[in-house]
Amino acid sequence: RPLLVIVDDAHLADADSCEVLDMLVRHAGDLPWTLTLGWRDPADAHPAARELLDTLRRDREVVDLELTPLDGDAAAALVAALLGDGLPARSLMEMLQTRAAGNPYYLEEMVRWALAHDAVRRSGLQWLPVPGRDEELPPNLEAALRERTRGLDTLSRQVLEWLVVAKERVGFPLLAAVTGAAAPALADALDALRAAGLVAEQGGRRAEYIVDHPLVRECVQREMGAARRRLAHRQLAAVLRDAGAAVGTVASHLVEGAEPGDVAAAAAALAAGEDAEARIHYPRAVRWYAEALQLVEDRDDPLRLHALDRLSEIAAHAGRVDLGLAAVNELMARTPAEDRLRRATYWRRLATLRVVSGDCDRARAAVEQGLELASGGGAEAALLLSELAMVAELTLPVPEVVEIVRRGRAIAAAAGAAGADLVLRGFEALALAHGGEARRALGLASEVVSEAMAAGHVLAFGYAVFAGAGANCILGRFDDAAASMAALSECMSESIGVMWGAAWASALGGEASYHLGDLDAALATSLRSEETARRYGALNVLPLPIVTSALVLAARGQLGAATERLAEARRLLEERAGGFIEGWYWHAEGVLAEERGDTAAAVSWHRRVSAWSVSRGDFWMASLRAPLVLALLDAGRPAEALAEARRLATAAETHDLPLLRLTVGAALTAALAANGDPAAIDEAERTLARTGDVAGELVPALVRLTVGEAMLTAGRRDRAAPLLREAEAVLASVGMRRHRARAARLLERIGATPAAARRAQPAAGSENALSAREHEVAVLAGTGLSSRAIGLRLCISERTVENHLQRVYGKLSVHGRAELIARMANGSAGQPAR
Repeated sequence: RPLLVIVDDAHLADADSCEVLDMLVRHAGDLPWTLTLGWRDPADAHPAARELLDTLRRDREVVDLELTPLDGDAAAALVAALLGDGLPARSLMEMLQTRAAGNPYYLEEMVRWALAHDAVRRSGLQWLPVPGRDEELPPNLEAALRERTRGLDTLSRQVLEWLVVAKERVGFPLLAAVTGAAAPALADALDALRAAGLVAEQGGRRAEYIVDHPLVRECVQREMGAARRRLAHRQLAAVLRDAGAAVGTVASHLVEGAEPGDVAAAAAALAAGEDAEARIHYPRAVRWYAEALQLVEDRDDPLRLHALDRLSEIAAHAGRVDLGLAAVNELMARTPAEDRLRRATYWRRLATLRVVSGDCDRARAAVEQGLELASGGGAEAALLLSELAMVAELTLPVPEVVEIVRRGRAIAAAAGAAGADLVLRGFEALALAHGGEARRALGLASEVVSEAMAAGHVLAFGYAVFAGAGANCILGRFDDAAASMAALSECMSESIGVMWGAAWASALGGEASYHLGDLDAALATSLRSEETARRYGALNVLPLPIVTSALVLAARGQLGAATERLAEARRLLEERAGGFIEGWYWHAEGVLAEERGDTAAAVSWHRRVSAWSVSRGDFWMASLRAPLVLALLDAGRPAEALAEARRLATAAETHDLPLLRLTVGAALTAALAANGDPAAIDEAERTLARTGDVAGELVPALVRLTVGEAMLTAGRRDRAAPLLREAEAVLASVGMRRHRARAARLLERIGATPAAARRAQPAAGSENALSAREHEVAVLAGTGLSSRAIGLRLCISERTVENHLQRVYGKLSVHGRAELIARMANGSAGQPAR
């Protein structure tokens, strides 16, 4: 068998080691083996190592490969393997990759240190960084990094410290200005730093310099001491201001160098906050306003009051509910009772903070307080009603939401409050979609998007895009919904910083991906939403992605993990009003009961979905009512199933909703067939003709499964077989285990062969039989998925996947993935041991 010999740090090899390697190359040259030498800085190579490399270049074929830093995906795979079960959250990977810059050794050491010292914590399926612990560094790394700077001369050390303080790229003139060094000496110092690998030179004619690695910057910064760092920041701020640097750049150094009570630094922070807010980047603006607040000691200083005012308005958007609540409460206490309009404004801001944190009852109370103060109408009353509309969307029946929007729009029109009207129209579009008028909602959402973009109204734009995606989901256009929510999430998180909006967009995107049958995307997007919601306090959305992730886990047969996820969602929903999320939760409980084979529980849960949909007048939930019909059939209650299916069919016929008509048509077909009604055949054909009206493969495949089974019940085996075969193939590729197994059983009943191979290999129960998990990993690997993709699907680490694969290779007597894929393709992987 071919052999690969790897010698790491070969540049440090001594003479004896080099002699052994040279002998192997000379005497085993005809054997199938490859020598790989890990080689760092050629200048540091030992003489014997250099001589060995020269000999190899002369006598053999040598290929030089420069290893680049790990990219984001590779770094995430390494971190996942080090963490074990569970996945690294995006925020954890951003922190680690920013600090380690793709160096695998640094990543390994940092993750091991974080695990050993509780600097990371497991939350649900993800590992998150512990707040305040993201600058800790393993002592062995810090010692090694400090050793690299120990022998620097005075000027080189000084230049390195200035580059550390600057944080960004610095040109030669600026370095000359802050160091006061002569140009030749400064150039020599920079060359020495570059040769030591501490500083990188970038650019051409106007070269700029930056510390080469983030961890070097961290170590040097800690060595400098607080007093010296402050002095350097002040001096650098003065030079940058004179050079006309951006307001945020100057402010960052003034704040870093400030002592408490530094009014000039506070004013600079406020100016930077206003600049960031004008550029619509809320997290940056909130950070600057918070800095200004900390610097001003006089509680009555106008600078401090201005910072409080802005924090009360925008802190919720940046996920700093704590700062916003503190600011609005202090401002409310300072505002006299007779200043009714200003107090109404603060009540509105308080309502926003309560909504984002998921406290809908207190949000509604705050709105009512504000409306009482703004009883004369005006723009503030319209804005208050827009906040009430958000609460209503989460908690009230659809008709009541529409009425609140109507009131708000009338007040906004009278006051000429165009911004409030745009927001209210966005909520109107969402309410219309849930009320069954999805096409009208889509048109209204499109209008609001265009007008909000022209007016620069960020929130109205976000609400309208979200409403449009909701309407697309209700229509069955899951692909459009997933794409628009991916774009909105990126915009809200990266460009604007409305973090609760990013969490909602990812949550709806995950839901759309689930219905498309892209379970990998559904899980990844839902986990991203969950992490954003936890990190930024957007607790009103948190149950939604948790429920979606539970549905993915249930579909893959991970019932224990799905149960844990739903239990967490239930706790969150009991703490806060869940609104339409309640229906999604009950649907998931029904699905989980079906996965367990508990038909009575499934019927009970699906009845709750149906009752909830009727009480809210919610047609998104109506599309989830069809499973009740199928659960009743599985429970042996065909008459009840037919009655429910006919009620649903009546509702579906009165609304132009392709998804609802398709799912209800399949349920009605099954119920008619179970009751021996020959009308099942015609209903089946009408339903099958509609499968192209819904995006993705999953929903049509589930419909074909239901209709195919109904055809079998009706005695139409010839019609059932192709439907079941097509459904089984799609469900196998998607990973819907229970539904795929049902299709396979039905095919076997009529003597047809399922698409997925299921032939035997070692007998189940023998020592060579694959375990259930090994079989699961083997099947996924046989489709060509990478270990990382398999780990994501099964919520296990990449290292665990590789361990399973090694056991699979041994039991199946294959020598790697290529043979495994071939083995799976010809159906000889067998069944798992039971």
